[in-house]
Amino acid sequence: MLPLDWMLARDPELTSILTERREIAWEGTRLSFVTVDGLRRLKRASEFATALRRPRSARARLHMTGADVSAALRTVSALRRLCLRLPHVPPPTELGLLERFREIVTAPEQATEYDLEAVLAGWSSWWREGKLADLAAMEQRFSRRLIESDRRLATLAVAARTSASQS
Repeated sequence: MLPLDWMLARDPELTSILTERREIAWEGTRLSFVTVDGLRRLKRASEFATALRRPRSARARLHMTGADVSAALRTVSALRRLCLRLPHVPPPTELGLLERFREIVTAPEQATEYDLEAVLAGWSSWWREGKLADLAAMEQRFSRRLIESDRRLATLAVAARTSASQS
């Protein structure tokens, strides 16, 4: 995580990224998130800075000790644990898909291939919320052809069926 509040924003682009942040309350504290566009701009800036510092030969990047690998894996693991604790904040695009999903729920047998992303957003939301029985019930009414046409939907359907049968 990059604590942007500790950085001095002299660059106009960085200043705009900081001002466009979204805030939410979580476990008694305020968390700030940059927008997707802001993340893209930060990534471009980071890639540019990395390219300037990159060693000239590819061979120089190949030497890593076991301790280096272990330290990197511990850092990634700690970041993953932190991210899993954070609440899911749906972006505007996902909110629109969830709105369409609410309409599909009433008649899932009428869904078409154009509704796959909305169904995926809805099922993912139900999975995060633990609504496995609802997901399994809707999967029974949903077109088998559409489920099998999308690996992500098929994975959620199998996981929901398995979890619901074990409960």
